Amino acid sequence: MAWPQVPNIVYSSTRSWNCGDDFILYGVRRLVEAVLPEHNALIYNRNPELIMGRIAHDRPVVQTIEGDKGPVTVAFNPYDLAKPFQGHWDNSVRAGFDGSVLNACIFAGTPEWIGDPVLPLIDIALAHKLPTAYLGLGSFEGTRSLSFNELSAKDRQLLERARLITVRDESAVKLLSPLPVESRPCPSLHAARARLRRSRHPLRIALCLQGANGRNNQRVELAIRDATVALFRSLASHCDCSLILHFVEELPELTALLGDAMPIRYAYDPRDYFELYADFDLSVTTRVHGAGICAALGIPSYVVSHSARSDTAKGFLSRLIDPTQESMEDLVSRITKTDVVGWSRAILDHQLADWVAMIERMSRFFASVGLTPPGNAPYGFAANGENAR
Repeated sequence: MAWPQVPNIVYSSTRSWNCGDDFILYGVRRLVEAVLPEHNALIYNRNPELIMGRIAHDRPVVQTIEGDKGPVTVAFNPYDLAKPFQGHWDNSVRAGFDGSVLNACIFAGTPEWIGDPVLPLIDIALAHKLPTAYLGLGSFEGTRSLSFNELSAKDRQLLERARLITVRDESAVKLLSPLPVESRPCPSLHAARARLRRSRHPLRIALCLQGANGRNNQRVELAIRDATVALFRSLASHCDCSLILHFVEELPELTALLGDAMPIRYAYDPRDYFELYADFDLSVTTRVHGAGICAALGIPSYVVSHSARSDTAKGFLSRLIDPTQESMEDLVSRITKTDVVGWSRAILDHQLADWVAMIERMSRFFASVGLTPPGNAPYGFAANGENAR
């Protein structure tokens, strides 16, 4: 008789690139672990260092070259040619992984839940009929004009089979309109334990900005950067401010622009950001998931609206601002007079209500696939998640 095994759940996420994706994963895992405390967490890692070679070069190329006897036409796949010289040494699920050991698949937020970035995971999930949940799906400029029928056949097939789909913005609702989706806040709202914030004088404000350096593929437009830098300098003259950076390429650029005005903090390990943000009263940020980790901690945030993704911040009860259009004097006055305690209390109430709702949905998801938490029933399920008892 085989020993009853702990379930294996594969999460789709992006590790140690844009730490906002890590914050989403932390929130998803807290929700899952509240329902299914004991499971093996596997990762399908969408980090660009791992997937961009495949996405950019995995396609047929036809070229004509001059041979000894005249032109010769050759067809080849650059990615296939490079495979013998490449490796995938990251500790994550990849194309060809034996999915027979998996019990469920969970897409942990972010706009990268369709198309080439996740195709290997979709192939595994379809081949092994994995019970699938999509949590906190968002959109970006490239998906706003798409319809469901324009998605690939494999994307549509897995989405149609999914047992739970939550989305975090109206564009994602529209894109997935043929499916039974539910609008809920991004799961990063639950990435940490929150506490009620207080109003201190001067306010302690965590500032966060992406920068506009061309080497930084997480950059904002130059006009947004310059207007936000001006706002941050003004806030620093009224409040106790620190600049918190999420991506290494921002450090040289923003040290040059703001290093004389405030302390600057950065961490490679995404978990360090819980401590970096922990003692602030308020945040002003260009990063949606800077607002996300702050909301998870109970910290209110103003979000500089600059892209389609900014709508996600509404699920954190953030307030959108635009320093390129609004008066600097009015913005500084509004921010420095913030009722931190009242806003923080509203975030905690909002967080609790969503936690209760999501735990109910996660419980139904795992019950539907025969994954029962310890104490309720022994582990007893087939590798594809179907109840084996």
